Amino acid sequence: MPYKVLQICGRVRTDTIERRPRATDGLTPKSLPTGATRRSVEPPFIGGSTTQRGDHMPEFMDVHTNMPGVTSEALMEAHQADLDIQDDEGVVFKHAWADPTSGHVFCLSEGPSADAVRRIHERTGHPADEIHEITVTA
Repeated sequence: MPYKVLQICGRVRTDTIERRPRATDGLTPKSLPTGATRRSVEPPFIGGSTTQRGDHMPEFMDVHTNMPGVTSEALMEAHQADLDIQDDEGVVFKHAWADPTSGHVFCLSEGPSADAVRRIHERTGHPADEIHEITVTA
């Protein structure tokens, strides 16, 4: 359903913006299967995205196993270091998680190859011990 943009840069506009239809449009809580949510009935997403040229961009999960005691500040600093140079290799770092007790850090990214992800991590001083391409998600 279109909605009005009420104010942009201090001026009222009467334009409408159409949003793309979703697989769950028209579903109400009463029409969903028992235990289902709008999100759970959406079509499955297979990892990665497409580039502007229409090429598939693979998605990767990498694992760092030697970062015991990592703090949220240190994780954010390492993640920012990756973000600062990710364009050099055509990689997009999306998110990072850490378990300070085990010293494991997990990074989700998209890029042309696992080697491109590896090179960014090596240049920023925290090489990944494992890099896995994500080919199926639920």
